[in-house]
Amino acid sequence: MTSLVFVLLLLPEILKANIEPVFKESDAINPFSKDYITTEYTANYPTGNGNEYFDTGFRKLIFGYTHFLSEKWGVGLSIGFKSFKRKDIDREFALLSLSNESFYITRLYHPVYFLIGTKLLYMTPNQRSKLPPLRDPDYETEIGAGVSAKLCYIDKSWLYWLRVDRWRGTKTNRLHGFEVGLGISYAVD
Repeated sequence: MTSLVFVLLLLPEILKANIEPVFKESDAINPFSKDYITTEYTANYPTGNGNEYFDTGFRKLIFGYTHFLSEKWGVGLSIGFKSFKRKDIDREFALLSLSNESFYITRLYHPVYFLIGTKLLYMTPNQRSKLPPLRDPDYETEIGAGVSAKLCYIDKSWLYWLRVDRWRGTKTNRLHGFEVGLGISYAVD
């Protein structure tokens, strides 16, 4: 009886010492390179209260940098214009947007991955989507937030993706948008 109690008390320690995991997290193969330079062709559509003030504008390019922290997490930084057409004075309205994103990566079937995450945006209103920016006096600078989803295809040093974002400004109820983008990235490491 004493030996049975002794075995039952020590059994968890014996099992823990003899069992090694078959697959460790550190053994996972990360299909992504560490760093990518990106470019993306985007279109923005007003949503919510933004429909009262804006129409869809021009398609624009966005440039960015993406860094993959691991096989499950990544971060990115991008800059570009979000173009709309003002309904009240019939001219372009463009938000020069600097965005910071973080995303979680899910493997669907290699080489296809699904990325989902959040974005923080710093947006300055402009009268046109060209450099140098010409500030729009009717609107103030806004901080925005958004949710982003990407369907990504990996091909050696290249990434191709389709991205959908839902974003909004936090100061007014006018700046809401739905953004769709097609992008390509090249590994730089």
